[in-house]
Amino acid sequence: MSSKPGFESAVLLIAVAVSTVLLGYISATISLNSYNSWISYRNPYIDNLLELNPEKPKIPNGYESAYRNIIFILYDGVNTNILLDLASKHEPIKRLLSMGALYINGLTNMPSYSLPGRASILTGSPPEINEVSSNEFSGEIRVDSLVKIAKENGLKILCSGDSSIARMFSSLIDSCIEIPDGAGHGSNALARGIDLLRSTVGNGEKAFLWIGISDTDLMGHSSGGGSEEYNNTIVNIVEQTLSFIEELESIDMARDTLIVIVNDHGFKRGGHHGGPEYEVRRVFALFIGSNTVPGVYSESFMQHDIAPTVSMLMGWRLPTHSMGRVLQSGFDVPESLKEAYSEASREQARSVIASIDRFGLQLDSDPWAAYREIAGRLYSDGYMYRSIYVVLPLALTILIALYLATQSSGVSQKLKALLLELATAVAVFEGSYWIIYSLIGGPYSLSDLKSFNEFITKILAATLVSSLVAGACLGLINTANPTNRPLKTAIKALLIASVALSLQLYYTAPLYIAYGPVVRFPFPDWSDAFMFFLSLTRGAYIAFIGLPVLAITASAIHILGRSLLKFKGAYICLDKQGSGHE
Repeated sequence: MSSKPGFESAVLLIAVAVSTVLLGYISATISLNSYNSWISYRNPYIDNLLELNPEKPKIPNGYESAYRNIIFILYDGVNTNILLDLASKHEPIKRLLSMGALYINGLTNMPSYSLPGRASILTGSPPEINEVSSNEFSGEIRVDSLVKIAKENGLKILCSGDSSIARMFSSLIDSCIEIPDGAGHGSNALARGIDLLRSTVGNGEKAFLWIGISDTDLMGHSSGGGSEEYNNTIVNIVEQTLSFIEELESIDMARDTLIVIVNDHGFKRGGHHGGPEYEVRRVFALFIGSNTVPGVYSESFMQHDIAPTVSMLMGWRLPTHSMGRVLQSGFDVPESLKEAYSEASREQARSVIASIDRFGLQLDSDPWAAYREIAGRLYSDGYMYRSIYVVLPLALTILIALYLATQSSGVSQKLKALLLELATAVAVFEGSYWIIYSLIGGPYSLSDLKSFNEFITKILAATLVSSLVAGACLGLINTANPTNRPLKTAIKALLIASVALSLQLYYTAPLYIAYGPVVRFPFPDWSDAFMFFLSLTRGAYIAFIGLPVLAITASAIHILGRSLLKFKGAYICLDKQGSGHE
């Protein structure tokens, strides 16, 4: 009979451990599925979209585009705020920005990463339409693009410095010079771009050239946006761009070439990019050409507005899946041309939106408003079922707590003491976790996240340290109570891990109810999605790392403490005996 309490404790120990590990496995599975659904996202309406026909604007009689060629120059990761600030201090930047129509109030689509930005610029569609939702996108873009339209119009498709363009439009590329990231990437990319132009235009052919300059992005990730090194890199690439434009003039290309200088995203001061911060999402677009009107234009725009605007300037049809608006100011072209392309852009957006409309909405007045309404309705799909999944376990937990609270006073006192002890240890566990996580620079936004491995490592490190701290705290508390045994301490440690994991799951509950466990159409609120993934990942680490470390540390401290107390007691006893003998 004396072994019964020990047996019950062992059963409880196993039950708590198994249930916590099971919850951890569920957390890990949902977390990985969520991540995989993001990086492998595919538009569920793609078949409908690929059946659409492009809108052909009614170009005024007698109008001909001033351009035979087009050059995109991408400043990877240039913070627009910093660029404009530097323009007041550095003449080369001021000179470049005054050469054409400068739009300064643009926003990236979300998430604000490189590939989604470039895809939106060239397709005229947001990521949920063009399927490029992350930098891990693989394969070729399936929706229509400026690249394809340029090919149809007889332009050679060239790229220099940016391997992502060759990946996303592989079947359309005629020649691409990929330059490894590193020092001098921008100067090499621009120099090789001139070489490509000489060999193409020199043979009487027209060119579409994309030049990607990664120097600023590399410097931002290594030194932080706004650092002296980052700012100097911006000045340097602008000077190189001015030299490039002078080279164009020397080969007689400046007159009939449209140059579009853009950034794909900004940079967080001292951080990275990907999140919703304004300095990260703010982008600019500089159009340089014979019919642009130099000046600064405050008209708001999105990245996907660039493609239809370029189509207007080049006299091309619109990308079939474009949802962008045509920018109006800053271009010396007939008003009738602007009106024709503006109307065509609305019709094109209306066609795209109609292909995903399951609700029979009126699309006549403002197709973009209808798109927001459709996205809002789809966003809440399954809301009721997800609410039930969350509310039922929560209700069960509350009922169990109420039942335990109404037991006999003796049990209630023991329960209160146990709950106080557990609450103290959980508070220590949670508090030490977030202190350590902050001290080591754990990310709170996609813009703080440099790499997936860094993110995982920091969660692991903070979980490990907080488990050691909470385990030591619990061990010391139980050492002071002579009735406690190491097995009971281990059970309490597992209960702490279980409570902490349950808290993590409840943190994710509102996010789960609002949207669901995987990335789908339309996209989630990316700030919520990041915290959802963070909480689930931490929950998995609590189960597989925190649980054993807590239990082992608490039990070890308990055993060591009791041994020291026994040794001290024996020493005092011997000392007293020795004193009495004297």
